[in-house]
Amino acid sequence: MKRLTKDEIKEIYQKNICKKTKDYDITHYCCYPIVIEDEDNIYVSKKWGINSEGELIYNFKKNWFVNLKMYEENKSFCKGIYSK
Repeated sequence: MKRLTKDEIKEIYQKNICKKTKDYDITHYCCYPIVIEDEDNIYVSKKWGINSEGELIYNFKKNWFVNLKMYEENKSFCKGIYSK
């Protein structure tokens, strides 16, 4: 698996629209699987989105998200976002 940059994440998001929505301030869901690694755990998300604040929401029920600007600057709790 490859650690993704902020730009690669946004490119995957734009190329893999699976359902349009207005929920959570996002335009559509992306159904391309990604892996999110934080300090303690690893999460797999098959349905995620990016809102207008630049946050990648990967668990909609719990409102878990990664601020992509902080991620790119290595200031995030998220150690890495990965995909094939």
